[in-house]
Order: sequence, then C-alpha cells, then structure tokens
Amino acid sequence: ADSIAQFELGENAQGRSLRAAARRYAEKSGDWSYLSALQLFIEEEQRHSRYLRNFMIIQRLPLAPGHWVDDTFRWLRKRAGLELFIVVLVTAEIVAQPYYRALRAATSSTLLQEICKEILRDEAQHLCFQGNALRKLRQGRPGWLLALWEKLHHLLMVGTCAVVWNSHRRVLVCGGYSLCSFVAVCRRTLRSLHALARTPLAT
Repeated sequence: ADSIAQFELGENAQGRSLRAAARRYAEKSGDWSYLSALQLFIEEEQRHSRYLRNFMIIQRLPLAPGHWVDDTFRWLRKRAGLELFIVVLVTAEIVAQPYYRALRAATSSTLLQEICKEILRDEAQHLCFQGNALRKLRQGRPGWLLALWEKLHHLLMVGTCAVVWNSHRRVLVCGGYSLCSFVAVCRRTLRSLHALARTPLAT
C-alpha cells in the first residue's frame, strides 16, 4: 500500500513548470507542436494517478500526503531548463517500467494488473516521445559534450535506482527482481534512450 501510494504521488503532477519551460523552448525554436504534445503527456500522467488513486480508494488503502522522494524530484524539475527537466522525467519513467512490471506480477488483483498493463504501455511511448525531444535539443552538439551529459545522466540513474530499491524492495523482489537485475534493466533502457537522442535528425 505504501509503495503504490508513493508512485501515485509521482504520477500526479500539474506540469506548470514543465509547460513553462516548454513554452520558452517553443518561443525560441518555433516548435509549438512539442508544447501541444506535452499537454497530452501531462494528461496521461494525471490519468495514471487517477487509476492508482481510485484503486486505493476501492481497496480502502491510505493515500500518501507527500514523500521526500517525490518532493526531491519536483524540486529538481522546477529549477531546471527544459533539457534537464526531461532528463529528470525520463529517469523516473525508466525506473517506473520495472516497478510496474513487478507490481503486476506481485499482485493477485485483476484490476491492479490491468492498471499496470495500461501504464506500462503509456510509459513506453512517453520514453520515445521525450527521447525524441532530447534528440532535437542536442542536435549539433560536440560528441564530448553529449558524452558528458550521458555520464551525468548515468550517475543520476544509478542514484535513483538505489533510492527506489530502498523504498520499494518488497514489490520489486516479489516481481522477480534483484538489485542487480533491477539496475541492469534500467541501465539498458537508458542506453537505448541515449542512442535515440544521438540519432541525427532527417534533413
């Protein structure tokens, strides 16, 4: 119950800071389509939160008023430009994939299994969407700078995995993950994201 409540908090965001950063980017680049698509992304994240919240209400499970992990991610995002905002977002979405797979395997609730299945389908598309946004933002940068960004993102990913494992170990273990396999799957997804972000745009 505590684990689901924490993820419900993470899915529930108004996205005001993200929209503001995306608007500044659109004003400079003329890429207003990203701002429009971003609104749909935010609405999907809020829908995930509603699914989890409604499930908890049905099961009479207590909702979390707040959590320091969620507060930390929100603090990071609000102080970031669009690129770092996206980096923080995709880090959370990468760890969410093995988490929801583990939760789906661990529960006997058909309703919760279906919720996890839908969230996983959406999160895969979200990573592709944000990966393409990073691809646009990073076009033309020298290789050494891209490598530095990727190295820093890797460190953020490993630190996030450690925090998530500490807070959600029971769910992840019930879903068949060890610490090593959990970190490995997150790193593999991160490498795929970096590969997408490095792909040159069509001219």
